[in-house]
Order: sequence, then C-alpha cells, then structure tokens
Amino acid sequence: MKRYGKWYRACLIAAMTSMASYKAPIIRGFNQIKLYSNEYMWKARQIAKVKPSVLFLGSSRTERGIDPNYYSLISGGAAFNAGLVASDIEVQMNYLKYAKMVDPNLEKVFIGLDFEAFNEYGFPVNLYSEKRLRSATMSSDDLIVTLFSLKSLKDSFRVIKASSLEQELLDDFLLLEDGSMDERRAYKLSEQSLQEGGKNPYFDHLRDYLEDINIYKNYSLKNYSMSQNKLGRLRMLIDYCRNNGLELTVFIHPSHALQWEGIKVTGRWEEFEAWKKEVVKTTQVWDFSGYNSVTTAPTDNFEHYWDQSHYRKQVGNLVLNRMLGVYEDSVPKDFGYLMTQENIEQHLLRIRKEKKAWEENNPEIVNRIERLAAP
Repeated sequence: MKRYGKWYRACLIAAMTSMASYKAPIIRGFNQIKLYSNEYMWKARQIAKVKPSVLFLGSSRTERGIDPNYYSLISGGAAFNAGLVASDIEVQMNYLKYAKMVDPNLEKVFIGLDFEAFNEYGFPVNLYSEKRLRSATMSSDDLIVTLFSLKSLKDSFRVIKASSLEQELLDDFLLLEDGSMDERRAYKLSEQSLQEGGKNPYFDHLRDYLEDINIYKNYSLKNYSMSQNKLGRLRMLIDYCRNNGLELTVFIHPSHALQWEGIKVTGRWEEFEAWKKEVVKTTQVWDFSGYNSVTTAPTDNFEHYWDQSHYRKQVGNLVLNRMLGVYEDSVPKDFGYLMTQENIEQHLLRIRKEKKAWEENNPEIVNRIERLAAP
C-alpha cells in the first residue's frame, strides 16, 4: 500500500485545490445537508451564487418571518433572506458588505432590528467567521469542515440512507434556496413537538429569554468603555448604505405581546423605549412592535407565530405590504407606524396605552409571565 501513498496524497491535494477555487455548488440532497448545519456558512455561499438585488438582514426573526418570494411577487427583483440566528448588528453589517462585494448591482436593503441584539454584554456567535466573507469562494477552513468533519461523514451516511428509503430529512432542509425558512417542513416538526411534549412555545421560549443572563438580566444599551458600541455600528451601516447608493429600510419586528411583557417584567421597559429613541435619531424606523391586533394573537394559535419571539410569513407579508405601501386594505390599521424624531414621543405613549389595556384584559397571562420571571 505504501507505493500508492504519494498517489493518494496527490489526488487529495488536487481535489481540494480544485474545490477551493470553485464556487461550491449547493447540491440538494448531498453537500447541502452539510452546509445547512451551519447557516452562516451556507448563506454566505448562497449570496455569492444568487447575487440578489434585494437583501433582507436581521436575526432568526427575519429568517423565519420574511418571505423573499413574496417580495419578488409584489415588487420584482431577486431577493434573498440573509437573516442569521442570534446575529447582532456587526455581523449583519459584515454580511451586507459581503453581498455588495460579490454583487455590485445590489440595490435595496431591509434590516429588522432586535432590542436584544443591541446588548453590549451579549455573547458572540461562534458560527461567525470573517474569513469566509473575504471572497466569493469557499474559505479553506469551511472547505475542510464541510468535507472532513465527523458530522459531515455522519450526514453523508444519513443522506444515502434517506435516499434509499425515500425519506425526507426534515431537520436538515428547513431553509429554502431564498434563505428563508421552509414553513411546510418546519410546521411538521413543530406540530410533532407539540403533540409529543404538550408544551406551549409561547411561554416555554419566553422562559428561556427570561432565564438567560445574556439577554435581559445583564443588559446595557451603551457601554462607553468600548470604542464603538452597537448603536454606533448601526449608524455605520446606515452610512455605508448611503455612501454606496443602497436604498435602506429599517424596521422593528412584530414579536408577540408576550415578548414585550417579558421586557417589562425584567425591568427593561424604559431601556427598550430609550433604544427606540436612539435608533430614530439615526434614521426613520417602521415599528411593528407593541400591542396591536396582530401581536396580541391568542397564545394557543400558531397560524401567525411560532412562539412569542418569531412570527410566521403571513405576518411578514403584512410587514412588507405596510412598508411598500401595497395591498394596504389587507393590513390592520394599528399594525406598523413609521417612527421619526418628530413623532417618537407620541408613538411611545400610544404603545403604553395599548399595553395597559391589554394587561387589564389579560390578567392571567400577565400573572403567568410574572411567575416565569420570578427568581
């Protein structure tokens, strides 16, 4: 066997060199399963492949709730959902720069903001890598992980097994080619989880938010010991769009009312309002948060929400309709307000009134959330 050693090594090196210079095609049913295990890597590759003219940025709320296909139907243009789980404004800005680098024809950017993502004490996401955003081709680190990791080997065997049995790998194909969540497959998993566990994702997921020290318990909007805080990075993103001729639309996600109650019971409501005031100093913002007819949907109904944090695409379609000014008759009148420096105080006062009315009408839910937050 030794006489074949050099030949094996030469073939391996040639194969790796060839793949490293290639733009890593996404083969559904084979290497796609490996890339989906790291959406940060997959979305970078997909942006380089699709070269969208419209980009949606944000966290998993963007990923789950905003439908690029619907946007294309009502507005035209190739759109891609670059929402990334647990990402903050710095990560989102770097993906924006990457998209512009691989596609100079990028025209429009929509970014959904999360109060949690502006926590200066929030933990970094270990899936993020600056190296993979340096070129349109797959980085050597990503290539090695994709080809030779133990998980990749296991995934390959699972693909072969599933193909032979004509099974669907639901847990691996939750993202569509446009970067958004595949709701049909995700709903099957969600429905199965509900039937097996009998838990309510609205309250169970909220409890995770309330218990995590890196979300609300240890929160700071501004950490002046840092040379550039996350609000500053938002300003840099806005300036980048302006300087590069990109049309930018900023919005706050329509999470469920339970999410906003969670902010209140952890003592962060004033800081939540302060965050909105800071953001609107930089740019006008579409605000879909609060206690409106959409965000106060029943907590036993999953047609509009996955849990208290994540909304479904039919809600995201209403968000797009409002921001784009189309099909306005389909959008509830109390859903979505354009915040400016001139109307911010009036807007916040309206939300406080709606909040008080909802709490008075839902004392059992309020008490349940307070119990979740109790030490």
